[in-house]
Amino acid sequence: MSNVTALELSSAATIKNVFGYVRSKFSGAGEFDGTPYGGDANGPDGRTGVIKQISDELQLLGNIGGRLDYVAGGYFSHETDNTRSTSVIFDLAPVSPPINQINNGKFTNDTYAGYAQGTYDLGLVGLKLTAGGRYSIEKTRFVRAADDTYVTAPLAAYDFNQRATFKKFSWTVGVEDQVTTDLLLYAKSRRSFRSGGFNYFAPPTTGFGNASGGAYRPETATDAELGAKYRGRVATLPVRLNVAAYQMWVRDVQRAFYAQIFGNLASITVNVPRAKISGVEVDGSIDPVPWLTLGGSANYTNARFTSNIVNVVDNPQARFDTYPDTPKWAGAAYANVKVPVSDRLTANLRGDVYAQTFTYFSSTAKSLTPGARIPGYALVNLRAGLGDVQKGWSLAAVAKNIFNTVYYTGGVGFANIFTLNTAVPGDRRTFLIEARFNF
Repeated sequence: MSNVTALELSSAATIKNVFGYVRSKFSGAGEFDGTPYGGDANGPDGRTGVIKQISDELQLLGNIGGRLDYVAGGYFSHETDNTRSTSVIFDLAPVSPPINQINNGKFTNDTYAGYAQGTYDLGLVGLKLTAGGRYSIEKTRFVRAADDTYVTAPLAAYDFNQRATFKKFSWTVGVEDQVTTDLLLYAKSRRSFRSGGFNYFAPPTTGFGNASGGAYRPETATDAELGAKYRGRVATLPVRLNVAAYQMWVRDVQRAFYAQIFGNLASITVNVPRAKISGVEVDGSIDPVPWLTLGGSANYTNARFTSNIVNVVDNPQARFDTYPDTPKWAGAAYANVKVPVSDRLTANLRGDVYAQTFTYFSSTAKSLTPGARIPGYALVNLRAGLGDVQKGWSLAAVAKNIFNTVYYTGGVGFANIFTLNTAVPGDRRTFLIEARFNF
């Protein structure tokens, strides 16, 4: 549920309030070791929970002197997450009974933030400057329930009422130049963060996962980007082209680590000291004839940990040597045909192909979780539709992965604790019918 209320104070200033409320109930289960044996699964009780969030944001936005566009405001949210998860590990009955583990608790997160951002027109042709900042205070608390495994088998080091407060400043600066009506050049830099917290499955000990406990620090990312956007004509043909090159520096990268901690199998979140991500992105399209659009995109990403030795509570040092879920090369190409059938009906046929190179699904694939590499793949999809723009309806038939390619989208690197990894397969050939009506 959401509500947006705006009040125009003058022709150059508006005050706006955005209120939101979300309640989400979920239930599910999973089998994680990928074998016909009971290595690791949720069991019959599965994983259930309720997430609630209430938020409010008050904004003041407008223009000063015809040159400065600005927005300033404050934000508050209160979120609770009650989740109960069961784990059945090494179920080898009747040879040996399984290890049953219950994780049950309530997260409470309160966020307070103030921000301001402005874009100033320098009065030169198309040249603008942008600057903004946001200061956030996030308070998080995790209280475990009475049937939680760590509560029923406590150790003296456990803290069942974990609390932490994280304070961070985020900012953005940039310059853009509308060189011509067709070409925009820009440069920008940003700093943002992902809040810290407590790992649901880690032992509730005091301190951070890198040293002694179940907490983890905020992750901070700073980037710089140069780019160009073109929308115009080459000869007589409509062309769109976007190019961007960027570099990102990340500190305290949040990564999961699977280990045996204080006698329990656990997933603990640790902070890898530093990483660097460099990349180039290109996308564009061209209309060689009025009824045909050809387009595509290509991405090059070089992601690596630059300071990668991590102390893990109750375990030897770990070397984080592969950056997961990030293929070095990825790209797509498409062709779209749009043909009028009558005065009101338009037929549309689109074919596209997506491809990527190999990637890893573990941060320690070369040291602790060998085999956590999935090969590259290519997928071909088709879509044929018919629509009435005036009446606002459309009907389409969709075929995904038409060649039924076997591929994997990710996985879990369990080799450190189970001597095996689990890879997650992608969707097989799929046929869909889509219907849409606007009213």
